[in-house]
Amino acid sequence: MPFVENNGVKIYFEARGQGHPIVLLHGFTGNLQQWKLAGYSSRLEKSYRVILIDQRGHGQSDKPHDAGAYSLNKRMEDVISVLDHLDIKKVILFGYSMGGWLAFALAVYFPGRVAGLVIDGAHPFEDNVDEFTGVDGSDSNIFLRALASFIGEEIAPEFQPIILQNDLVAVSAAAQPRESLEKQLPCIKAPCLLFAGEADKRFEKIKLCAEKLPNAKFLMVPSAGHAMALFKADVVLPAVIGFLKRSFPTRQGS
Repeated sequence: MPFVENNGVKIYFEARGQGHPIVLLHGFTGNLQQWKLAGYSSRLEKSYRVILIDQRGHGQSDKPHDAGAYSLNKRMEDVISVLDHLDIKKVILFGYSMGGWLAFALAVYFPGRVAGLVIDGAHPFEDNVDEFTGVDGSDSNIFLRALASFIGEEIAPEFQPIILQNDLVAVSAAAQPRESLEKQLPCIKAPCLLFAGEADKRFEKIKLCAEKLPNAKFLMVPSAGHAMALFKADVVLPAVIGFLKRSFPTRQGS
């Protein structure tokens, strides 16, 4: 099975397709299967080399229970380790929620490795995780309430069993405050597409971020909150494909 190791933590990934490489980074409590279920992986791999990564604490990657294992630096190193293993120098990053926050950070701290950004449901401004204060994963109901409060909407019943399949101790440890990258936004010169569900509580901040970035477009996903925007693939995928074709006309496949 395809793993890389970053200082003792094994990170699972899959690579498929040919063309300009694009890395898909899932959200908190998700895993790389999220991209397959929503229909992104199968469509993108027709024209791109798609790299799916289970972030630490999630999916088939290792799941440390120590909060210190989830620093931003360690998370970024995980992605860079996968790219180095595959001998990929520069990628498009497509991140959802937590994965979007990580993508912003990679664009700031590793600009030479980032060709473009596609971000759903995430902004680069400071974001605390006060809702998870005292949550250690030992009580699934408390965890679900904290998660619902954090994203600002109820967790749909069909999503709850999927969330509860996680190692809740590990994902609770992964709920870390997110530092502000606002001052560094002018440094992100890469083309960006940002989108958010119109009912996402982070909508205004995501829209503001698009205005602050030097080379960004913003897409509102109608009739969707934070959790469902990614699954509106009928709206999102055409916009993403169009953005990629315009931004990388000579690098993409058929």
